[in-house]
Amino acid sequence: MQVYALIDHEASHSFVACRIVNNLHVLLSKLGVGVTVNTPLGENIDIDDIYKGLKLYIGGLELRVDLMLLELNDFDLITGMDYVTTQLFQGQN
Repeated sequence: MQVYALIDHEASHSFVACRIVNNLHVLLSKLGVGVTVNTPLGENIDIDDIYKGLKLYIGGLELRVDLMLLELNDFDLITGMDYVTTQLFQGQN
């Protein structure tokens, strides 16, 4: 499935749009500790659901990402610094 993604260096976490999760075929998990997300519109949203280990293909390279469920309108997913940091550390091993 192709998605419209944003790699956002200012986002602390990575997110997936509620409208596409039924197509992901990945089980939803609980974070255990909720996260409060500040949106660009100034809203604070509490999130405690996550899709762990979702496969993401960029330029033929398979990567894994954990995505929190969020109502997104302009993108299907947003990858934040948690994803970038994870990929950097995995590349060092």
